[in-house]
Amino acid sequence: MSDITSDTDLIRTKDADLSNNFIALGMNVAVIENEQQGGHSALFICLNEELSVYHFDNGVVNLTPASDDRFFNHYYHKKLDFIHPDESTIQAFIAHCIQIKKGSNLKFGYVFDGSLYDSVGNHFTTSNLPELATCVGFCINVI
Repeated sequence: MSDITSDTDLIRTKDADLSNNFIALGMNVAVIENEQQGGHSALFICLNEELSVYHFDNGVVNLTPASDDRFFNHYYHKKLDFIHPDESTIQAFIAHCIQIKKGSNLKFGYVFDGSLYDSVGNHFTTSNLPELATCVGFCINVI
């Protein structure tokens, strides 16, 4: 069986040290036919020892506490070292996520056109396509 979780930078979310603030890209890892496979992707936000998950799932953008066992038991994440972990930066990132959630008109679609969300949370694209993404594309567009 291949082990995609052997990357030393990946942290099993249930084993994460929540005493340090961070933003991380996470992935659900499932075993299918004796092989580990990546599934749903999400952003994990740790602020003051509380973990939240920000993701696009079932056609909805969600920002919720990561209290659901599925996020702790089946997810691995990698901290994004280009986002400073101080409290004000994490709070600003959360505010940005809230703005995106409020203004988002995201629909599920297998397209990645290099779109992004600007500093006030508006969707920006040069391809003139509507706001489309998978869970992975959404995470990339946010960060």
